[in-house]
Amino acid sequence: MLLLLTLACDSDTTLHTIEDVNAGDDTTISGRVCSPWTYTWLEGATVYTHLFDVDNNLYDTVTAITDESGYYALTSLPTGRTYTIYIQMGNEMVDMFEAELPVAGGLSLKDPECGGGGGGVVVISGAYDEFDKVLPAVGIAAYDTVNGETGSDLVDFLSDPMNLVDYEKVFFTGGHTEEDVFYDTDGNGDAAAIQAVHDTLRSYVQGGGEIYATDWSYDVIESVWPNHIDYLGDDVEPDVAQRGETGGVTAHVTDKDMGDVVGSEVTVVYDLIEWPLIESVSGDVTIHMTGTAQWRDGFEIYDVPASPLLVSFTDGDGLVVVSTFRFTTQAKRDDGLPFIDYIINDI
Repeated sequence: MLLLLTLACDSDTTLHTIEDVNAGDDTTISGRVCSPWTYTWLEGATVYTHLFDVDNNLYDTVTAITDESGYYALTSLPTGRTYTIYIQMGNEMVDMFEAELPVAGGLSLKDPECGGGGGGVVVISGAYDEFDKVLPAVGIAAYDTVNGETGSDLVDFLSDPMNLVDYEKVFFTGGHTEEDVFYDTDGNGDAAAIQAVHDTLRSYVQGGGEIYATDWSYDVIESVWPNHIDYLGDDVEPDVAQRGETGGVTAHVTDKDMGDVVGSEVTVVYDLIEWPLIESVSGDVTIHMTGTAQWRDGFEIYDVPASPLLVSFTDGDGLVVVSTFRFTTQAKRDDGLPFIDYIINDI
């Protein structure tokens, strides 16, 4: 069946050569497959190549199935030959290329580009964090900006995986549109469009991209990755965690690597009228900074000791970083810029 499907491919399908990275010790060609639809590593794809004798007669087909991380290995291949590798998902051909197996040893193919990691940076603009003042201060002079205050523009950008493939980092600045983009509380949103935004962001991170959400943009993370962070109040209701008191908080640096750079304590300044307070995180979340957070209910003020102020977690090959504070406010201070630099460039 695989042979028939191969012969049925469009006539304009072209062969290309994949650069080899290193050689192994056996007659194996191994590699990785990226989904051309979601830009994540593709599980369950069929990878195969045909074996021909000296008279060019087909005598065998070697097949492998990609694992949950997109890896495959075609084994027991005669050395010193050039193979045509076919990659297929269901009835659809994903890729086809040539690979030359050395006379001795195996061949490990270079990973294709997949999801994030294109090297670029994009900022989702909003009202509360001015990254045009932050990014150049930490060595990122060139970046793109997407209008985050017009919901239709934001949905159009975030619902198409192709829009994110060239970006290594996406910054959500807070104050951008959230209703009918990340959630629908009034019943007027397009459920399919919102789901497409969720799916695209998850796929982007799983493919190696990085997302940074500061201060009031926490609802982005809460809606797309709801099980990692427990915020103050009802986590399914937008904005209710924004109860933190204005002022400075002494932050204890719990990330050793970060502490080696910025010290064991830093001052975090909260200058908006309220900020999102984290009560706890799941076991797969890294806490980088904690502090005693205060929040108000009427005239009563309550303390949350060791509240996580800066956290991160991985999903697939990518990273999500969540800060309860604005980057701009910290970067304006000489003593605050080093830990903002660490967050953006080193976590």
